[in-house]
This record gives sequence, structure tokens and C-alpha cells, in this order.
Amino acid sequence: MLKNKIKLIFLCSFLIISLNSVAQTKILGGNVKLVIKLKGVIQANVTAVGYQKLGFTEALASATQEGDSLLVLIPRDKVPAEIKLEFLFVENLEAEEKTANANIFVGNDNIELFLNPLELDRKAPLFITDVENICFENFAKQYSALNKTIQLSYAVCSEYDKKSKFYKQSVKEYNYQVENLNNWIDGYTDKNEHLFISHFFKLQKVIPMKWNLNVVDRLGDISTKTLNNVDFSDSLLVRSTITQIWLDEWFKLPVYRGRNDKEKTDSLLVAAGKLLCEKASKGHPNVYGWVVDYLFFNYESNSNNDGIAILKTYANDPNCLSTRKSEINRRLESLKRIKIGGEAPISQVENEEAIIENLSMDNNQFHLLVFYDSTCDHCEHVLYQLKKWQELYSEKDLFTVHSISLDNSFVDWKSYSEKHDFNWEDKHAPGGINGKIAKDFGLLATPSLVLLGENRQIELIPKSLDELLIFLYGEEGALEYRHLTN
Repeated sequence: MLKNKIKLIFLCSFLIISLNSVAQTKILGGNVKLVIKLKGVIQANVTAVGYQKLGFTEALASATQEGDSLLVLIPRDKVPAEIKLEFLFVENLEAEEKTANANIFVGNDNIELFLNPLELDRKAPLFITDVENICFENFAKQYSALNKTIQLSYAVCSEYDKKSKFYKQSVKEYNYQVENLNNWIDGYTDKNEHLFISHFFKLQKVIPMKWNLNVVDRLGDISTKTLNNVDFSDSLLVRSTITQIWLDEWFKLPVYRGRNDKEKTDSLLVAAGKLLCEKASKGHPNVYGWVVDYLFFNYESNSNNDGIAILKTYANDPNCLSTRKSEINRRLESLKRIKIGGEAPISQVENEEAIIENLSMDNNQFHLLVFYDSTCDHCEHVLYQLKKWQELYSEKDLFTVHSISLDNSFVDWKSYSEKHDFNWEDKHAPGGINGKIAKDFGLLATPSLVLLGENRQIELIPKSLDELLIFLYGEEGALEYRHLTN
């Protein structure tokens, strides 16, 4: 399977492109026409998926192979944008169905491309004359060549004694190469300003290095100045993975500066997020909202509660079109209640008879609440490992497991529960992810674990089973668990 990747190595690096040449014809009615010429397969379907909300989430169009071609009609109001093509195909009558993906840029022109779905894991689709993808390819090639000289100069400057004459000459050469690259990017952007892809070129500009600063302060200077290359008023920035990849790399700078000190790193990430929001707040409402959504996902994934807290003001700004406003407010409310040392809410759950009852607690020292969704692969893994742990190490059990499904469908949960036959009580949360239990515990994703002690006191909110078992059994228990999972 191929995902045509745009690999961005931040600052002293180059783009790796997997797109080739390209084609244009005339616009067909209210759609952009995408003609895909196939070889190597006897039958194929394709779905064109648009990038939005930090991922490819919106199916725009689909088509089934007729002869050796697929005709995909993409609504014009959904372009320009980066589009993912998701293929489902069979090689021959005896073969099983397979999948493959390819990413392309779609502007205002129709596109014709040639590909073999079987080769998409090692070979990009071949286009003929489409200006968007050709422009992107040419930019990547020239950018790579110019940036190689910067990387060489950077390596020399990093190695030599700052007092040497050769070092000073190298710094001068480095600065010249950076200026040369950035001037070329400005010119190439202006030349192709009528194209969708040109909106992303200036993100690749290199910030001149302040060699008189230490490494940590250099990174701080780069982090601040990099945002000056972003036009937050440009609403098209949120229509491609390029911006997200670029922001992923920019957000690593505080991590490098934190130097493995989690408290310091979290603080730097909060400061970086605040700076980013302030910049975005002066731009387009869609970009502003997209930035807040991105930061929420980042902070939530890394349990950075201080980061989530700063987002409240921005998410509630009328000019911010965040899709996560309710989740941010919900998470902050739950943080006031669901914290270590606090008392967990009384939970009413559904049994297999659809009867509402209080979650029962036995006399065990601890009770582990496992909130899951039956369609979640990670949840399946956690439940499987818990089941194996209880089967093999029952004599060590200090905790009773209570798995609680957040499935929106009671029927789906009941079918899943009967199939897995857990050796503990498995219940359903009425209302699923939008129900009272999920709101009381501030649950936004699964799996989520909460360890309770006496009188429903919250003892731990572990991010993994490894963290749970270290808390309960020390490193010995964790080693046994790691052995179990290998």
C-alpha cells in the first residue's frame, strides 16, 4: 500500500516527493474530472477522500472500473485540496481483494493519471501535464539541490572551532546559501501564485542560524521566527497534510529544548502553543480553529493539562472555528473532578438485559475501570492483555477489572461482550461516548483507564498497563507484564 509521502525534515533538510509528472483537460460541469488509467488488475474501485480536521475524513467521490479506466468526479467546491485515492482491487479472478493508497494535489484542472495499484507500495502514479503536481515535483527537486549545500555548510559550522578563520568563512557561506534558498522560494512562489500548491512553499524557508547563541537558545530563536513565514490569513493552508507535517516538525523544537526534562518540556510546549494561537488568532477563522484543534490533539495525546487549559480562551473566541470547542470545555470540567485523590462519580451501567444498575464493587483493594469501544483495536489489545494477566497471575491480583463499553449501540456492545466472554463484569455505558458516564469522567477517547481505591478514591489514571502494573507491583510486576506481551 502506498501513501505518497511528503517527508519534511525541518530547517536543514529536504522534501522527499513520490509524485511524478501529470495531465489536464477541460472542466466537466460542476466537477473536476479525474481519469485513472489502470493496468495490472481486472477490477478496481476508488474513493477520493478530502483532507480536513487533521486527517483524510471526508469521502468526496467514488468510482468503479469500466474497461481499463476509472472516472472520478470531484465536486468543485471541495478543491483545491490534497486528495487521497483509496483503491480496492483484485489482480485476477482467483486473487483476494487488496487495498492501496495514493495522494495527489487537485487544483482547478482535470487530471489524467496512469497507475498499477499493485505497484503503489514502491512506485508513484504517473501523471501527464497537470500543472499542480508538476509544479510540486519541480519545487521539490530544486529545493533538495539547494538545501544540500546548506546542510554541508551547517555540518562544517557545527564541527569547527568558533575562533578559527575557516569557521568564520563557513558561517558566511552558510548565511549566503540560506539567503539564496529563501530568495529562490520567494521567486518560485510568486511565479506560481495562481496554483494551490504555491501556498505551501514559504513554509519551507530556512531561518538563518544565530551562531553566537548556544544550541538551546538557537532553537528558541528559530521557533519564534519560523512562524513569521506563515500567512495565517490563508484559508487554503488547512487543505493539505503539508501544513500539518510542517507543524509537527515545528512542535518538536520545544521538545529538543526540553532535553528529556518532562516538566520543562511541557512548559515549553505550552508557551509554544500560546504563541502559535496568538499568531493564528489574527488570521482566517478556519486556520485559527484548525490550529486550536491541532494543539488540543497534541496536548491531549501527551496528557499536557496545562496546555489544554490555555486553549479555552481561544476555543471560545467567536472568531475561532474550532471543531473541538465542546471537547476542550468538557475536558477542563472533568479535570476539576477527575484527578488523583478525588472521588470518582457513582456510575450507573447497563447489563446484558438492558437493566440500569450501579457499578458493583467487591472488597478487593483496587478497582480498575476500563472504558473501551468495540471497534477500537487498541482497546481490544488492552482487554486481551488484561485477560491474559488475570489468567496467568491470578494469585497476584490486587485489582478487580470493570470494563465499560462506550459503544453508541447497545446491540453492538452485547454482541462483542458475548463473543469475548471476559472473566470479569463487562457493562455498557448508557448513551455511549455521549452519555452521562463519559461526561462525568471527561472521556474523549478510548481506551481510558482509571484505578480506584477505597471509597471510590482515584488512585491513578494510567496511560498504559505498564504504568498501572508498576504502580501496583513495582518493576517486578512490570517485567512480568512485558514478558507476557512479548
